[in-house]
Amino acid sequence: MKTSAESSQTTARWLQNKNTDAPSKRKTLTKNLRVDAGMSALIEQAAASTGMTFTSFVLEAAAARAERHLLDKCFITVDAQSFSDIETLLAQDNEPTEKLKALFKTNTGSGFGA
Repeated sequence: MKTSAESSQTTARWLQNKNTDAPSKRKTLTKNLRVDAGMSALIEQAAASTGMTFTSFVLEAAAARAERHLLDKCFITVDAQSFSDIETLLAQDNEPTEKLKALFKTNTGSGFGA
């Protein structure tokens, strides 16, 4: 799973690639927003607490929301038999295997294990 920073970098690269198609070849665009005072203060406080600028905070949050939205629109088409097989597997009460238990006991640096 991507971290917030990785997602922001991916989105920034995507935006940069999209912008290179523009006749001006600009790397950044200016967007104007209307924000009510209360919401602005809330965002400014949150941005400050994370050490980010207002713009960076808003763009990171917006990019994360955009990615979630677009991913929610993705779907996989399978035939009826495959769907039935998947439903059967999901309905089973599975106990963790010894291999899975051993994996969780290893220290891979991922935050799991002892």
